[in-house]
Amino acid sequence: TFPDYPLAPEATHMTTLAMIVDCYQQLTKKYPGDKIVLMGDSAGGGLVLSLLQFLAKKPDLAKPYKSILLSPWVDLTMTNPRIEALLDKDYMLTLPFLKQCATNYAGGAELSDALVSPLYGGMDDLGELALFVGGDELFLPDCQLLAEKINRAEGSHAALYEYAGMQHVWVAMPIKEAADALHDIDRFLDFRQIYKPH
Repeated sequence: TFPDYPLAPEATHMTTLAMIVDCYQQLTKKYPGDKIVLMGDSAGGGLVLSLLQFLAKKPDLAKPYKSILLSPWVDLTMTNPRIEALLDKDYMLTLPFLKQCATNYAGGAELSDALVSPLYGGMDDLGELALFVGGDELFLPDCQLLAEKINRAEGSHAALYEYAGMQHVWVAMPIKEAADALHDIDRFLDFRQIYKPH
């Protein structure tokens, strides 16, 4: 299922989050026995984390089996001092572009608001996550910080996959490293173990 969620600047974070929550609830009601995997890249990866934080506060709602974040954008403030060392390595993302996108998505809210930047939200009870990030992308420092925060929390665990020399969302590119990442995703999901013949 690919949710066609509202995008900035026409929509802000509140509209987008409300749509994603509603979509998830519809899916879990329609397919109550399914093992749902949440998966998103870039801003969609941050949206997955926001959804997980919402679900953590709703014990009555079904939880996903596992979650996968590909080059997720989780801190829209872009204030991590370690980002500066990557400015000349990232050929896809620039700070001015990201800051404009962040302002549009926030819609007047503070960029450090947890609903805008889920890195500042709660990390308990998020379940099992896999984080994939390229070694040359601006989001690397915040993904590393996110993994640390998740693994210090209760009821949450993050496996961090750093791919040296890779750019933003390299997993979608026709390269060997993308195939390697897909194999890592396959092993992380471990569906063969779940559905093995009896």
